[in-house]
Order: sequence, then C-alpha cells, then structure tokens
Amino acid sequence: MTHHASTRIPTADASKYILKLCRHFAHKVPAAFTAQDGQVRFLQGQCVMKADAESLGVYLRAESLEGIQAMQFIIDDHLKRFVRFETLAYGWDATVPPHIQPELAALTTPESTS
Repeated sequence: MTHHASTRIPTADASKYILKLCRHFAHKVPAAFTAQDGQVRFLQGQCVMKADAESLGVYLRAESLEGIQAMQFIIDDHLKRFVRFETLAYGWDATVPPHIQPELAALTTPESTS
C-alpha cells in the first residue's frame, strides 16, 4: 500500500528553503532542484517540494507508514536547523493533491545513468 503526506508551510522564503534542503540532502541521496521545485529520493520514499510567493509545499510518498513518518521527521528536523529568522507553523496531512501524485510516482523509477 502506498502512503502519502503533505504540508503547506506559510513563508515568503520557500525558494530559499528548497535550495538549502535539497543542496543538503544531495550529499546523501539523489536530489534535483530549482528555486521553485525540489525532488528528493530518500531511502524511505519520495519527496517533492514546491515554492510559491506565500508558501512551501512538501509532498511525500512511501510504501510504509514508517517511511512517511521518517521523512516527516527528516523534513521537520532540517527545517528547525535551517530556519533562523522566522517561526514556521504547519501540520502534516495524510493526503497529496492529485496533480502532485504523478510527479511523486515518477520518482519511484530508478534513476537513469545517462
């Protein structure tokens, strides 16, 4: 069974956080990113991040609930460490919008080595 989770974090610095998080994660796991989008292939599952002017969206997919919980912890922990000048208030939901699901599913296929 596939599990999902998502959150929208109100912040004007969403692009900055995507860049910081993805650059950091890329040292350990595959990550691709721009200032507006991030994709991370954690060992536990897949993560997509989206930035807009008002918020950072984080979307997760894993084969187990434990995988979702582990990725939520990783995101929460790293945001606490990287965010210095604002207090982020957000909660996690157990769904992902339908238009994000194909992007998460595409990250489950092995990376090409071209």
